[in-house]
Amino acid sequence: YIVWGGWPLIPSTKKDLRPLISREYFDSIIHEEVSALDGTERNYDKMRGVIRSLSRNLSTPVNLTTLEKDTEDLFSQDVSRVTVRDYLNVLKKLFVVYDVPATTLSFRSKSAIRTTPKRELVDPSVATAALGIGPSDLMKDLRTFGFMFECLALRDLIVYSGGTGENIYYYRNADGFEIDAIIHLPNGKWGAVEVKLGDGQIDGAATNLLSLRDMLDPSKGDDLAFLMVLTATNYSYRRDDGVYVVSIGSLRD
Repeated sequence: YIVWGGWPLIPSTKKDLRPLISREYFDSIIHEEVSALDGTERNYDKMRGVIRSLSRNLSTPVNLTTLEKDTEDLFSQDVSRVTVRDYLNVLKKLFVVYDVPATTLSFRSKSAIRTTPKRELVDPSVATAALGIGPSDLMKDLRTFGFMFECLALRDLIVYSGGTGENIYYYRNADGFEIDAIIHLPNGKWGAVEVKLGDGQIDGAATNLLSLRDMLDPSKGDDLAFLMVLTATNYSYRRDDGVYVVSIGSLRD
C-alpha cells in the first residue's frame, strides 16, 4: 500500500500495474506540473533532487540547509538556498509537499520546543517512486519502512480528521523527546498519536504518550481527548493504562 499509494485509480487497476501510477505521477510533477504552475522553466534534475532529498528525510524535522546539502550531493553540483526554497514552495503550491508544524500546546518541560517543521509528501508512493524502491526494498530496510509508514499514517489521519491537515502538528523538544502527531480537534480538545509498524514497539510508544500526558499543566488535563498508538497490526484495543492501540486498517471506524 505504501508503494501503490492512495490514488483514486488504484482500486480499478491491476495489482502489477499499480506501482506505475505513482511513477507516472512523479514524472508528471517534474516534467509537466512544475512548469504549468507559473510558466517558469525549472531544472528537471534539480527538482528530482529536491524531491529525492525530501523522500530521504521523510517524516523528520528537516531544515533548508539539510535539503540544500542533500540535493547538492544527489545532483553533484552546487544548488543554492534560493533554488531549494523556490522548488519547495512550488511543490507546496502543487500540494505535493506539506509541512507538519510543531505544536502550539504548552507543556511543563524545561527543554525548549523545536520549531522546525516536518516535511511530508502528500503520499508515500511519491517517495518510493522518487527513490526507485519497491516492497522488497522496504522489507530489507525497516528504518526507511517506518518513516514511509508514518507518512501513510499522517495522510490517513488528515483525511479522517477533516482533510486539510491544518489541525495536525507534532511535538519535539531539545532533548529529542518526540510525539509523531498532535491532533487539534474542533471542540478545543486534542489527541496525541505515536505511529509504529509492529507490536514490538507498542509499549515504548505508550510510555512516550503517557510521559507527554504527565507533562501537561494539571489545569489543562481536561483538554486531552485521547492517546493513541497507530500501528500496522491487525487488531485494535484499549490498554489498561488508557492508551488506544489502533490498526491503521480500522482507523476510519
